[in-house]
Amino acid sequence: MILFHTTKPDRADSIMAGGFRDSATVNKRLTATYRYGPGVWFGDVPPLDDELFDGIGLFNFDAERQAFIAVTIPVIVRWPCEGVQSSAADSTWPGTQYWAKAAIWNQFPKSRLSLDDVIRLRLADDKAKKQMRQWLKRDREYGGRGYGEEFAARVKRVLEEMD
Repeated sequence: MILFHTTKPDRADSIMAGGFRDSATVNKRLTATYRYGPGVWFGDVPPLDDELFDGIGLFNFDAERQAFIAVTIPVIVRWPCEGVQSSAADSTWPGTQYWAKAAIWNQFPKSRLSLDDVIRLRLADDKAKKQMRQWLKRDREYGGRGYGEEFAARVKRVLEEMD
């Protein structure tokens, strides 16, 4: 199983060099603020901070400024293992999220993913590709979003490479 963590590039460099570190998380929404104790969040789907995928500003940066780290959970590990909490209830992250102390995540092999790699993962099935093509076409017909054009162009290029 591969799980994904999203962060900022400078933090990703530090994680790759020295491992994950526990930190508290605050998730502010329009109607509530959620606070989580020190730990590290992962998901079975890498989130992309752009309305083409998951929304704008949910992680306090745009998709072009996200960095991604994947950990590989070996098949022999019973998942979720002791100390890991899971949640599918958070609408700011697609799929299922997992929270655990850094020491748990640091025992697994980690790798850095490019933004293009993550876009490919998110567009891995034909249904997702079709939906994205429709979204991009509709966006062009209405004159573009006026923001995030670099990211939209990147998604279009990745789609073309996948064909």
